[in-house]
Amino acid sequence: MTPLESSIAPDGERLGGDIFMKEMPHTPTCFVCGEAKLNKRTLGLKLFWDEVTKQVVIPFVPDESWCGYEDMVHGGILAAIIDDAMARATKMESQDLYVTAKMELLFRKPVLLGKSYRACGKVTTQKGRKVFTEAEILDEDDLPCVSATGLFVLVSQSKGETKAETI
Repeated sequence: MTPLESSIAPDGERLGGDIFMKEMPHTPTCFVCGEAKLNKRTLGLKLFWDEVTKQVVIPFVPDESWCGYEDMVHGGILAAIIDDAMARATKMESQDLYVTAKMELLFRKPVLLGKSYRACGKVTTQKGRKVFTEAEILDEDDLPCVSATGLFVLVSQSKGETKAETI
């Protein structure tokens, strides 16, 4: 359990602080936040909503199965976590479904196995059917390891069909 996870009470309020964090529902088959019984490759991460800062927070401690090179986490796994943080932020801002159209990442410093990190994602602006987001993965000292921006587009749902709008 990470220090952040241990500071969150079962009812969602952060203990001893002024930040309100509530555990968010997960998607059972999701690679990032799914259940092992339905997706044996899931990372099984817990997602939290910070009501004060209006952002998704995903605490994690990578293990050896996340390794890309020499005790460093694979960039694709970090991209998936960042994507989930931004996507879930769009869901908290609107009950509509948005999907990733564009994501840009800057890998600032290695994310190492066995250390505590957290991904934080939020919506920055919404213009029509487009939602712009940003996210970071921060280390234990709150230093950014990965920074990202994203563009999400509204998914239209009509007559039992689901399709992503073109950009």
